[in-house]
Amino acid sequence: MLNFGSHMRSLHSWIGIAAFSLFVLEFALGILIKCCGDASENSKEKLRRSGPAGRGALYMATCAAVSGLMERSAAMDDLDGGGGRSHRESTIINVLALFILLFAVSIDKAVFYAVAVNARADRLPAA
Repeated sequence: MLNFGSHMRSLHSWIGIAAFSLFVLEFALGILIKCCGDASENSKEKLRRSGPAGRGALYMATCAAVSGLMERSAAMDDLDGGGGRSHRESTIINVLALFILLFAVSIDKAVFYAVAVNARADRLPAA
C-alpha cells in the first residue's frame, strides 16, 4: 500500500489534484474532439464551450498555490513557536501570493479578450 504520510491530509493537496485532473480531462477531450471530430462549426463550438472548465482549472491551481503558501507559513510559525519569524519572510510570502493571484487574473483576462476578438472576427462578412 502507498504511504502518503501527511501529504494527502491538507486541502492544498486535494485542490491541486482536482485542478490537475480537470486540466488533464479538458486536454484529453480537446484532443479527442480536435482529432476524431470533423472540422465543422459544431466541433469548433464544442471547443469554445470548454472555456469555463479551463478557467476553473486555472483558478483552482491558483487556489492550490496560495493555500500551499499559507500552509507553509503556518508550518513555519509552528516551528518558530509563533513569533520568531522575521517581518521580511512574511512580506515575501504575502507579495508572492499577490503576484500569483495577479498573474492568474491577467492570464484569464488576456485569454478572454483574445477569444472575444476571434469570435467577433469570425462573425464579420468575408471581404
